[in-house]
Amino acid sequence: MAKLTPVILNAATKEGTWTAKIRVGHKGESKYIDTRQTVTTKDVDKSGSLKASFIVKNLSGILNRYEEELNRRSTEIKSMTAEEVKTLLLNIDTPSEQEQEDEQNLYFLAFCKNYIDELKATGRAATAKTMETVYFSLQDYLNRQDIPTTAITSKFLKDFENYLRSPRIGLRMNQNEMREKKFKPLEDRGVHNRMRDFRIMFNKAKELYNDEEYGEIAVPNNPYKKYKVIAAPESEQRVLEISQVIKIRDLELKPGGRMEMARDLFMLSFYLCGMNAADLYRLEGSGGKRIEYNRKKTESRRRDKAFISVSIIEQAAPLYDKYAGVLQRQYLSHGNLDRAINYGLKKIGSLPEINIPKLGFYYARYTFADAARNICKFHTEDVGRALNHKDNTNKTTDIYIRKDWSIIDEIQQKVTALLYLPG
Repeated sequence: MAKLTPVILNAATKEGTWTAKIRVGHKGESKYIDTRQTVTTKDVDKSGSLKASFIVKNLSGILNRYEEELNRRSTEIKSMTAEEVKTLLLNIDTPSEQEQEDEQNLYFLAFCKNYIDELKATGRAATAKTMETVYFSLQDYLNRQDIPTTAITSKFLKDFENYLRSPRIGLRMNQNEMREKKFKPLEDRGVHNRMRDFRIMFNKAKELYNDEEYGEIAVPNNPYKKYKVIAAPESEQRVLEISQVIKIRDLELKPGGRMEMARDLFMLSFYLCGMNAADLYRLEGSGGKRIEYNRKKTESRRRDKAFISVSIIEQAAPLYDKYAGVLQRQYLSHGNLDRAINYGLKKIGSLPEINIPKLGFYYARYTFADAARNICKFHTEDVGRALNHKDNTNKTTDIYIRKDWSIIDEIQQKVTALLYLPG
């Protein structure tokens, strides 16, 4: 499918400005459509690309019309050249006065798309994926029509929530074509997550476009004064008994299969203080006695880059040697690894001797934490450090205290020892 990208070309004029263009990329060719929007140096980032704020504010209207036409005629476009696609877009009816006026508004879906692209570009793919879920749901609800941020009211949010709680049909890209997909009604947890992430993106739009210091308020509405995101239901129990972990560890599984790989990585996570799959994926064979890494989930949001040092204990060493540096060659991304692990664990959970239908990778992390606190009686703060959580209660004190990995080592040793107690 053709791709649209707002760009500037060539050198600036003597006044230091450019004219924004829309690049139409299709089948390896690029053609350009001129716009009437003037670009100044403050609208361009250090790499020479148009800033997302400029695109959303000035080009979202025309981009939305073009994207709608591309989606509507996706089958026909497959046989077109890039020049023909450009001509097709140029021949779209001239927008009405109301549509031209709307282009001055800040459009929410356009903002969300740019925000998600920025998340991906800064290595926050997991966060981008959850935000995309909201974006696609909104596209379905709005029938792929964008709306100004000022149209997002408490009533709009309540109506959208009711929509999420109902059976619905949306369009998704499948094998390079837009196809209908059926979705089941969301329950309270799904609604909480979807509306929470909606609020995050709406507040990001306000943060980007409102300048209270100078009285420039592009997004004046505050729908969350009346609308409240439903509270998250209590998390389902993901803690296993130590006896269940032992059964999983001791399973005889087909060598080289996904069940064996899933079991091995589940146990490796348990041995390494609940290490996430995304971090296991990034492991490289070092031959050392410790793993020193930055937790992928939070490294971009923490001042210490979510750094931790974990001992490669005796039980973990064979599994570490088996998988470190190998997973990246076997799986294109940690998302693909996640799917393979969850497939294998679901199979394991369905075994009669295991009988944990919802067994997932996070059970290893939850069980490690629960055992450390409730069986081994370590302080909650120390358990949090072993899990590489950020403790915000003692931020000032932490500045004065050196990191002591021996505390984490002690937790790791005592929790792991529970798997080898007699009886």
